[in-house]
Amino acid sequence: MGSVLCGTIAAGIYTTSSPDACRYISDHSKAELVVVDGNEQLRKYVGAGAVGVLPDLKAIVMWGDEAVDPQLVKASAVPVFR
Repeated sequence: MGSVLCGTIAAGIYTTSSPDACRYISDHSKAELVVVDGNEQLRKYVGAGAVGVLPDLKAIVMWGDEAVDPQLVKASAVPVFR
């Protein structure tokens, strides 16, 4: 809700979406920020290499999991905020 109140447009991605679907939706919506709810969802962007091919992406915000996978954060081409 906070992002909507700031004037952004939400492009929903399901937790069951594949990494390819996540990349497609994020690319075609020209996403500048992606919010993920844990390591599994972060892996769909960083582990699958989607971050490197999303030209508009500036950052990823992660919430949910207590244990953030440091390897995924380190491998990300954009900042990962928690």
